[in-house]
Amino acid sequence: MPDFRELLIPKEKYANAEFGSATLKKEGSTQNEDTYFCIKNAAGVFDGVGGRSQGEMASKVARDYLKSFFSSTFASGDFPLYEVKNFVDQKIHGANYLVYTAAQDADCDAATTATLAFVRKNEKGTPYVLFANVGDSRGYVLREGVFFQITEDDNEVKSIYKDKKRAGQIQDRLNRAKSFEDLDDDEIDLFMNRNKISQALGKPQIEVNFSTAVLNKGDIVVLCTDGVSDNLTTEEMEAAVRGKKNPQEIAECLVGAAGRRSGQGKKVSIRSKNDDITAVAISAF
Repeated sequence: MPDFRELLIPKEKYANAEFGSATLKKEGSTQNEDTYFCIKNAAGVFDGVGGRSQGEMASKVARDYLKSFFSSTFASGDFPLYEVKNFVDQKIHGANYLVYTAAQDADCDAATTATLAFVRKNEKGTPYVLFANVGDSRGYVLREGVFFQITEDDNEVKSIYKDKKRAGQIQDRLNRAKSFEDLDDDEIDLFMNRNKISQALGKPQIEVNFSTAVLNKGDIVVLCTDGVSDNLTTEEMEAAVRGKKNPQEIAECLVGAAGRRSGQGKKVSIRSKNDDITAVAISAF
């Protein structure tokens, strides 16, 4: 098992990054509640909730606000890791306030998930990724064809299982389930309620989750909305990108595979869900 332990890094430097991205709106819809950005060494994905126009508004408000900050020189400067985390935390809370006030003004319940990734280098020149997330859009590291989920979903698994290791094990079982026979009764309940999230931007209070992972040569960072991770098992995600190294091709393959599953219906697969689908892939060098 690769070592994705938390880093303690006193000084950082900019890491070059190559991006790929793809998105697909929900079948039968004229709007896409998902939004994303890729700029310099930062990327983010957002999945709006609260109804089509409301979700689209929420995700765009959060995306535009955060993109404007992470296009600044801060993203490439020499800052200690704790300063980067503090800065990102402040800006995500700022985005939360903007979405919340926009929803209040529109008298609606608009909200959005947010998952951000920042590719940087430590003082020894080793690339790593810092993830920040609220909700259940995800951050993965794709290493030698295997997907490793680094972020934690703000869902019922996290609420019920306080031990992170146990929560991770349960979430992994849900991620790999192809049929209800793969799960026990409690896990089936969690699977059926996997879209119930405990946090989203646009709520009165949020807590940003942070995680880091060292990057080896050839690793790919992947961000995606739950349109990808709900429709595809971990193995299916791996199969979709097998042999692919180009970030754009990886993003397109994930969205394409998830889109095909999305249109199958639950009679064909318990995972099938008609949803907006977005993926961003990042290669660090």
